[in-house]
Formats: sequence, C-alpha cells, structure tokens
Amino acid sequence: MKDTFSFPDILKSAQKPANAQFSCMALQAETLKKPEISEILSHTDGVIAIFCLEGKIDASIDEREMRMRKGDLCIFLSRNLFVFSDASSDFKGMMVTVPPYLIADLDAHITVTYLLHSQKAPVISLPPTEQKAFQDILKLTELHAARTSHPYHKEILQAILMIVLYEICAIYQHSDPVPRERKNETLLREFLRLVEENYKEQRTLTFYARRLSLTPKYLSSAIKKLSGHSAAEWIDYILLLNAKSILRTSNMTIQQTSDYLNFPNASFFGKYFKRHTGMTPREYKVKPYKK
Repeated sequence: MKDTFSFPDILKSAQKPANAQFSCMALQAETLKKPEISEILSHTDGVIAIFCLEGKIDASIDEREMRMRKGDLCIFLSRNLFVFSDASSDFKGMMVTVPPYLIADLDAHITVTYLLHSQKAPVISLPPTEQKAFQDILKLTELHAARTSHPYHKEILQAILMIVLYEICAIYQHSDPVPRERKNETLLREFLRLVEENYKEQRTLTFYARRLSLTPKYLSSAIKKLSGHSAAEWIDYILLLNAKSILRTSNMTIQQTSDYLNFPNASFFGKYFKRHTGMTPREYKVKPYKK
C-alpha cells in the first residue's frame, strides 16, 4: 500500500520534470479500463481529481471501497492506489492531473485543510448550486491546459487551481465532522493547526509538544506513525510552502522575506531554502521552474 500523507514528498519532488504534466480529460464508462487511463493513474506525479458529471462509478483508494455519484468529487495523491471497479453505462466524468510544480506554490492553508479532511472523506459531494460552477471551471481548465505556448501558461493554471481549491476547502470546512475521531488523528489535526498559526515564530518541536502537553518524543512518534512524516518535516513543509508563495507572488526582497519569516538573516534563510529545495531564494524568485 502506498503512503497516504505525502505532501512533503510532493514538495521535495516539485522541481523534477519527470511525469510533470497537467491534463484535463473526459471520462466515460467504456474508457475507464483503457490502458492509457491506468497509465495516468499509476505513473502520474502530483494530484489527481475525478469529478462525476452523470451516472455512478465504484472504485477503491488503497483498497478502501467507495462509490461516486453525480456531483461527487474525488481528490487523491498519485501515491495512493486508485482502481476503478465498475461504472454505470451512463457514467460521464472529468479527470484532472495536477503536477508537483503547480502544487509547490499553493497557500499552506489549502494543503493543511486538504490533509485534515481528505483522508477521512476522499469523496465529497458538491452542493447542487456549486456543481454547474465547478463544471464551468473545469471547462476553463481544459481550455487553458492546451495553451502550452502561452507565456503565462503556468500562472493561469495556478490561478484557476487556486479558485478550485478554495472552493473545495470551503466545502470541507462546512461539512459535518466525522464522528469518533481517533486520538492520534485529533492530535495530528491540532498539531498542523498550531504549526500553521505559529510557523513564523516557532519552529522547534519542544514548543509544539509543550502546547499539546506532550513530550517531544511522544509527539514526534505519534505524528510519524499516523502521517508517515516526522513533526519536524511538517514544520519545514509548512514554512517552505509559505516562503515559496511569498517569493513567487509578492514584491518582497529576499531580505524582507527573511525578516518576515523571522530568520536570523538573509544568509541563513538562503542556506535553509537551498538545503530543502536545491535552489537559492533568488533563483526561485527570478527563474521559477517551467514545464
């Protein structure tokens, strides 16, 4: 079985061009078992989304069975094993693949919200009022995905992607909480919330363990066991997401970014950033990765 929580892995691979393709394609019942669909599901890096427009399909994610009906949306990481099992004859849908280089710049709040909800509910039902709007966004996505020669191809796709993900996050946040959440799942939820709120000032495991009334050793072990990544990796991940977003989307200088994120100095920030991304902040800011 593949790891379920793998956003840090996606962040680390965000500069790798292999399999880094954005696509938006129509699905029908007779096309689900074609080799090219299996190839996309098993060899695409990044995130995959399937939207059911008509009919229904049965599938599984990491051997957990599920059913999608009209208006349902399923989002999963490429590291998760997604398998189609059956579909009604009238099934119609859309499948979107989002490569790591587009994911790496997302707002940390989006990814944390996704992490806290999607593992419990990989399939969400869009309210009827939202389904038409979502279809329109998918059509817009499909149009711009094909315009690879456009000088702002990547930036346009990222802007559309941000709209989609904020809409999805709103649906997650307004959904009823899953009953009887396990203790460690509650711990992961609270830990990620604390990191998102305090990453600029606090980056030590001791701080978060103290806030959660735990020992650093226990916190680290619990987070690692549930998510597959250490607490320290999550702290770095959320910090880097915000650093990359600032570098790509703001007019802050490297020094101002360093100060905003409370690094001792720009040199320390630069070394930290390069150690985790393979690029200096300036290289990342002025020469972002292109497909």
